[in-house]
Amino acid sequence: MPVTKLTPPSITPDVVVADGLVEHTRDLLHEHRLTTIVAPGGSGKTTLAAVATAELGVPVAWLRLHPSDDDPRLLVELTAVAIDHVAPGTTTATRSLLRSGQVLAPTQLFGTLINELSALPDRDDEPAVVLVVDDAHAITSGGAADALHYLVEFGPPRLRVLTTSRQPPALPLARLRTTVGVGEIGPDDLRLDAATATAMLTRRGIDAPPELVTSLLERCNGWTTGFLLGASTDRPGRTAGSTPDAVTEYLAQEIVGSEPPETQWFLRAISILDELDPQRCAAVTGIDDAVALLTDLRRRLGPFVVDHGERLELHDLLREHLRLELEHHATTERLAELHRRAAATANDPIDRVEHLLTGGDHTPAADALERLADPSERGPTVDPRLVGLVERLDPDERRRRPALDLLVAEHLSQRGDTDTATELLASVRDRLGDDDFGLRWSALLATALATHDIPRWAPELARLEHDERFDTLPAPMRVGWVIGTAWAALWTGDTEQTGARIEQALVIHRERPGPATAEVLAVHLGFPLAVRPLSAERFAHHHRNAVDRFGDTSWLVRAGSGLQLRALAVVRGTALPDTAFDDDDAALTRTVPQFAIAYDFARAARARMAGDHHTLHTVVAPNVEPIALGFGVALAPLLAASYREQGLADDIDDLLAAIGRWSGGPPGQALIDLVTDLVTAEASWARGRLDDAERTLTSAAERHAGFLNPVIVDPGVQLALLRDEQGRTARATALLADRVAELAGRLDSPGRVAQAGPGAVPLLERLANGDTPTAARVLALLGHEQAPEPRTVPSTGETLTGREVEVLALIATGATNAELAERLHVSNNTVKTHVRRVLAKLGARSRAEAAAIARRQHLV
Repeated sequence: MPVTKLTPPSITPDVVVADGLVEHTRDLLHEHRLTTIVAPGGSGKTTLAAVATAELGVPVAWLRLHPSDDDPRLLVELTAVAIDHVAPGTTTATRSLLRSGQVLAPTQLFGTLINELSALPDRDDEPAVVLVVDDAHAITSGGAADALHYLVEFGPPRLRVLTTSRQPPALPLARLRTTVGVGEIGPDDLRLDAATATAMLTRRGIDAPPELVTSLLERCNGWTTGFLLGASTDRPGRTAGSTPDAVTEYLAQEIVGSEPPETQWFLRAISILDELDPQRCAAVTGIDDAVALLTDLRRRLGPFVVDHGERLELHDLLREHLRLELEHHATTERLAELHRRAAATANDPIDRVEHLLTGGDHTPAADALERLADPSERGPTVDPRLVGLVERLDPDERRRRPALDLLVAEHLSQRGDTDTATELLASVRDRLGDDDFGLRWSALLATALATHDIPRWAPELARLEHDERFDTLPAPMRVGWVIGTAWAALWTGDTEQTGARIEQALVIHRERPGPATAEVLAVHLGFPLAVRPLSAERFAHHHRNAVDRFGDTSWLVRAGSGLQLRALAVVRGTALPDTAFDDDDAALTRTVPQFAIAYDFARAARARMAGDHHTLHTVVAPNVEPIALGFGVALAPLLAASYREQGLADDIDDLLAAIGRWSGGPPGQALIDLVTDLVTAEASWARGRLDDAERTLTSAAERHAGFLNPVIVDPGVQLALLRDEQGRTARATALLADRVAELAGRLDSPGRVAQAGPGAVPLLERLANGDTPTAARVLALLGHEQAPEPRTVPSTGETLTGREVEVLALIATGATNAELAERLHVSNNTVKTHVRRVLAKLGARSRAEAAAIARRQHLV
C-alpha cells in the first residue's frame, strides 16, 4: 500500500484557509464523534481537513479512498493500516484476522477494530485518535457503508471520524445526529470570500485587481479550484476568468489536448482500466511500447497519473474526463472490443465479468458468474459485488441459471431481507430439476435458514439426505446440514436426536477431514454440544484433533474449539480450561456471530451468577441494540432480570422496545417470542404486578416447553422465584426441585439454573437442606456461603428462616431496602417481602422496633 494513501497533503506556504473555518472545524471535532465536510470536487475539502488536524496534538490517521476501495473488507484493512501508521501496534488483532483469509461480515471486522481502539489511552478532554476518511464518496456499496456506520456509532467515545466527500457520505446521518452527534461543514462554508481569494492569489504571486477577483468568484460561485484555474490562465487571446468550465477545459486542452493523437487514443482506451498494468494496457490498446509510454506519461503528467508503487492509476478527474471522451469518440463496436480485450486479460474474475457486461457479452459473463456462484466453490458469505453483477445481467441469461438467483437470495437473507429471499428461493426451487441435486439441496437448506424454520423443511431435506447422491456433496455442506438438524432437535427438546446428529457430523468429518469441515464444526457445534454433551473423552479427542491439525492455519478452528470448551464449562459448572481460549484474542470473537454469542454468554452467565450487574450490562446491552440484533438477543432476559433486581423498570421497557423493533433475520420468531415473554414478565415483576408476571411466565413455560437453547433463561426457574416472592413457598420449592432435577440432573447443566443469580439462593437452600445434591451443585456455582441457622423468636414462638435471620441482622445495622437488595442480590420487591415477614414474625410495627427486639432477644 502506498504511504501517500495514508499521508495528508503537504501544507505549503501558498495554502490559505480562513482562520475562522479552521477553528470551527476543530471545535466540531471536539464536540462530535463524526464531522463531515461535503462539497464539490476542488472546493478545498482535503486542504481544510489537513490544516484543521495538523496541530491537534493527537494521533491523526489519514485514509484517502478511491472507488476501487469500495469493499467492506478492504475498508477495514485500510482503516487498520491507517491507524497503525500513527499509533503503531494498535490494530494488531484486526490485521492478523484479515491476513487469516476468512470471509467475514464488515461489521464483525470493525467490531474487532473497535475493541482495539477502546484500549487507547485517554487524553483528558482530547480525542484519543482522529480518523480522516478523505474522498468518502468512494464508499457507495451497502456493505462498506454499513461497516463505516458501525465504526462511527459503536466506536469508542474518544474516536473522532472526519470525512470529506463530494456528496453526503452513505451513512444514516439522521440517526447519527441523535446518537453520536454530527458536525457538518457544507459548500457554503467552503465558498471563497474576497479576502481569502485575494490572499490565495497574493501567495501565488498573482496581482489581480479587486474587480477581477469579484468576477472570478461570481463565475465559479466561490469554487476554489475553478477560481485558481481561471486566475492562472495565461494563454494568447485569453483573459483570466473568461472560461465557464475551467476544469473541463483545463483537462481537455492542457492535459489530453496537448498530447499527440496516438497518445490521446491510448489515454482514452486505458481509462476503462482501474489499474494500469503495462502488459494489460498493451493488450487493450494494441500498442506494443505501452511500458515506455506509461513511464513517459507518468513523468510528464505528474499528479494525473498516480503511482502506487506496484501499480499506476489515472487520477479520478482525468479518468472520468477520458471515459466521457471515449464514449463520445469511439463507436459502439470499438468500445465493446476494448472491454472484451480488458476481460480477456483480467486476473480478477469479478473484473473480468465487469468488462464482459460493459462490452455487451452477457452470455460469457453469465457463465463466469455461474461458476463464481457455485455453492460448493464459494465461501459462507456472499460478495456483494457478485450480486451487483448478477443484477446487471440480461434477464433471460439470469433466468436460465438458477445458481445466480440462489446467490442473490443468500445475500438478501444474510442482510436480513428474509421475505424477499424466501420468495426468490421458491422461484429457484421451481426451476430446478431432479438432476440439479447439489443446487436443489443448497436451495432447500438456504430456505430453511432464511425462514429460521428447519423443522418445516426437514422432511424434504431428509429425503434428499437418503438419496445416494448426498454422499457426493462436499463434506462441509453435509456437515452443515447435519449440525442444522441438531439445532432443530435442540429447539424441540429432542436431546437424543441432538446427540445422534452431533455424532453423525463428527463421523463425516473423521471420514473426510479438512479445514473447511473443521471450521463448520468449530462455528456451529457449540450450543447443541452444550445441551447434549459428548463424553469428556470424546470431545477432548475431537478438540485436540481439530486444533492440532488445523488450528495453526485456521483461527476459526482454534478459537471455535476453545469457545466450545468455555461454553461447556459454564453450562456444566466446571472450571474454565486453561487452554480453552486466549483472552488476548477476545476481540476477534466479534467477527463471527456464533463466536460472539458464545463468548458473551460465558461472560454474562458468570456475571449473573456473581450478581455483577455492571459487567452483565456491559456485555449484554450491545447485543440488543437494533443495529446489532441477532442471536445475542437471547441474552436479553439475563439483563432484564438484573434490571428488575436494581429497580430499573424503565430500562426493561427500553429493552422491550429494542426487541420489538426486530423485523426479520436471525434468530427467528420462536426465539424472539420466548425472549419477549421473559422480558415482559420481568417488566411486570419490576413494577409489582406479580400476578401478571406469573401468567406470562406460566404461559412461556408451557408454550416453549422443550426449548433447550442453553443461552435462554429457564422460564420455570424464574416462575419458581416469582412464586416464592408471592409467598407460595411450597409451590415454588416443588417447581424449582423439578427444574433442578431436569437441568442440573438429567441434562448435567447446573449452570442453566445458576443463571437465575444469587436471588435463587433461599429456594436452593431449602432444596439442599432436603438433601438434594444437584441443588448443592448450583449453590456452589453461585459462590454461596452457609446461611445462618433458623432461629425461634421467644416472644412469639415464630421461626425465622436462615435468610430472614440474615435480613434481620442487616435491619439491625440500619441498612435501607436498597442496601439490602444490593447485599442479598435480590429485587426491592423481594426485600419488601422479606422485611414484611420478619416484622410479622417478631410482632414489630417498625424496623427500629424489630432491631430492638432482635438485640433484646439475642436473635442477631
